[in-house]
Amino acid sequence: MASFWFRSPDPPPKEERTVPVLALVPAVLVVTVEQLVQWQYGAAGVLGLLLLAIGVGSNRPGISSAGAVLLALLVTRPAL
Repeated sequence: MASFWFRSPDPPPKEERTVPVLALVPAVLVVTVEQLVQWQYGAAGVLGLLLLAIGVGSNRPGISSAGAVLLALLVTRPAL
């Protein structure tokens, strides 16, 4: 009876310990886009992308609009 209460849990099956490829692909894509924005537009581009992502994720139009405007200004800067 005592061994039932103090028994260590069984380790998860091998299938549950591996990272699915479908979960790894979006993570690689996000990191790649972030690096491209950083390379092309610098820290302001990453800030704009971060504001846009946070605003869309939290359903706050003011934050997402600020990020979108910042990205639009960075993209159209040579045309001004």
